[in-house]
Amino acid sequence: MNIKDSLSAVLALNIFDALATITWVSFGIAKEANPLMDMLIDHSPSLFLLGKMMLVSIGCLILWKNRAAKVTLSVSRALVVIYTVLALYHLQGFVTIFKLLGA
Repeated sequence: MNIKDSLSAVLALNIFDALATITWVSFGIAKEANPLMDMLIDHSPSLFLLGKMMLVSIGCLILWKNRAAKVTLSVSRALVVIYTVLALYHLQGFVTIFKLLGA
């Protein structure tokens, strides 16, 4: 996976993470672990989504600008792994909820 694909995956997985987090928090199933992001989601889920997208986008832009550095590809790939594990965790939660609801 090249740097462009890695960063694209990070951005897409971040959006899924944000939407899943909004779902869990709005149903009272979970609480946002990051105190700053918790304040945003409590104030406005839309503001939370915007803030999370902006922060991760800025991080990806920094990585893209430094793509010539040897470590950048490794960092971007590590982020893909981390966000993929998080997405699988969210998906497991959705499956559990659907089973409980009999869907």
